[in-house]
Amino acid sequence: MFMSSYRRPDWPDGAGAYGAFYFAGDGEQPLLQAGAFVTRWQEVLTEYDYSDTVDDLDDVHLAKYQGSDLAIKGAGDSSEWLYDERPWNAGEPDADITWAIQRLQAAASVFD
Repeated sequence: MFMSSYRRPDWPDGAGAYGAFYFAGDGEQPLLQAGAFVTRWQEVLTEYDYSDTVDDLDDVHLAKYQGSDLAIKGAGDSSEWLYDERPWNAGEPDADITWAIQRLQAAASVFD
């Protein structure tokens, strides 16, 4: 997995947005993922790796998100995640970039 996480100085402690290529999926292509997270631990990659999908989130910012761009909820021992994913389309870079930018904009709106 390759992940790049981002945060703004005015966001709550532990809050961030991220984009990732996830290679452990079931398909032939890696999954492109983008979303928002909150963690109480500094090891974001470990928290990401050990998180599972859940029905509800406890973090006030993640739980209040009502949009459709971040439909998947996840949680680990010290983190919560709100994201979307799709297979990476190696032959359609413009579509991948457009998709990722839309999800990252939605992720940033979670904490604004």
